[in-house]
Amino acid sequence: MEFDEAVRVPTDHVGLVVPRENVLRADVTTRAAPIGPEGDTAGALLHVRADDVLFDREATAAEFVVAEAAAPGEA
Repeated sequence: MEFDEAVRVPTDHVGLVVPRENVLRADVTTRAAPIGPEGDTAGALLHVRADDVLFDREATAAEFVVAEAAAPGEA
């Protein structure tokens, strides 16, 4: 994923946007929120806070991880 890229979670799945190593090596603060199939999440999917850190506009910022969601009552 690049910066400012939108994602959509398939039906019956959940997703998480995980920062890439190049973002973490820049010593920035990140926050990621899980995403449900209806896009239900609070706040930004991946928020990066940094002072005086520059990333190339085409830099890969994160990976989008998707997994099948368990049905209610399943573990």
